[in-house]
Amino acid sequence: MNSMELLLQILTIVFLFLIGALTFSFLLALAERISAWLTEQEEAQEKAAESSEGETWQPAKFPFGEIFKGDYVCDACGQVLKIYELIPIFSFLFLKGRCRVCKAKIRRRQLVAELAGGLLFELIFFRFGAFPMLKTGFELRNVVAITAGMDLRDFGVLIVMFLTLCLLFLVTLIDAQTMIIPNGLSAAMLVLGIAGALLLNDVGIVEHLIGMVTLSLPMFLMILAVPGAFGGGDVKLMVGAGLMLGWKLTLVAGFLGIVTGGIYAVVLLAAKKAGRKEHFAFGPFLCLGVMIAAVCGQSLLDGYWALSRGLFF
Repeated sequence: MNSMELLLQILTIVFLFLIGALTFSFLLALAERISAWLTEQEEAQEKAAESSEGETWQPAKFPFGEIFKGDYVCDACGQVLKIYELIPIFSFLFLKGRCRVCKAKIRRRQLVAELAGGLLFELIFFRFGAFPMLKTGFELRNVVAITAGMDLRDFGVLIVMFLTLCLLFLVTLIDAQTMIIPNGLSAAMLVLGIAGALLLNDVGIVEHLIGMVTLSLPMFLMILAVPGAFGGGDVKLMVGAGLMLGWKLTLVAGFLGIVTGGIYAVVLLAAKKAGRKEHFAFGPFLCLGVMIAAVCGQSLLDGYWALSRGLFF
């Protein structure tokens, strides 16, 4: 690798990290606004149901026009933040984790979201930029080799996977706070699933279509048999995710979601922070399973089959 390629490698990594960090920082703020709005809507619906005057509740539309309005301010004192205080990661370190004016601690989740966004954007770039298909594993390659070999379809796959990552992160935050997955986000996952099924052509279209019902249908039937077993949003989310992944990787995503969700439930029970009949949001674990399955699900499957042959044959 010559000096020019090395410089390009470094600039690409820094650029992707900053874009990912800024995107996740924005998504964190958006998720908090959506979660607050959903909570207000739920409270208004409950009040209308309890009203003795028989008021009818009409759901309000989310005020998307207000998302980009207003300045970024400190949560504690309301001080408007300056440009240099909005640089991902570096602002937190420069300010030593505290507000410049009131010295209140900056929320750790902001730093975690920015770190996660930067690292995950780079992971998606090197995974799907180098190998824009599902039936491959992760391999770190030269940026020049990746970009030189990309065509329009490869670029489309990369954009779809970036958007899928952002959507899954947004669903995770909202579901964790409200135990609700908005229909609009499930519809967006379906659109991305259609795009993924058309672009990720290393998996046959029949396999993509079967993936739509591989996990969503059993979850729906379980809801009918055991009300409250899953949320309706979980089912609708997995229709689009399954369409994108195909049935094999959808099974991987479901398995990972169940295992990680089960571990979380055991930890809550062990810490006595939840009762046996208490519900928790399952969407975040499904989102985690979907992303792991997309990035390295085929490698997990290959490893499983190799282990199975070694044990039983």
